[in-house]
Amino acid sequence: MMIVRLIFILGIICSKAVIAFCSEVTNLDSIILNASTGDAYYQGVLGAIYRRGEVGEINYRKAYEWYCNKEMS
Repeated sequence: MMIVRLIFILGIICSKAVIAFCSEVTNLDSIILNASTGDAYYQGVLGAIYRRGEVGEINYRKAYEWYCNKEMS
């Protein structure tokens, strides 16, 4: 019975993690879309995301490019 409870709890935790991941990806898509249309705020946000490595590895080149786009806007 204890194993069944443990599996049930792990299932709930994993499903919440998947839902959170999907919402983050959707949010990232929204940020990229807004940044691509020239929104300076989202360009800065996207630069910070790449600078901190929140979408995988840290990418200073992409961060710099988005920061430069922000300055030109």
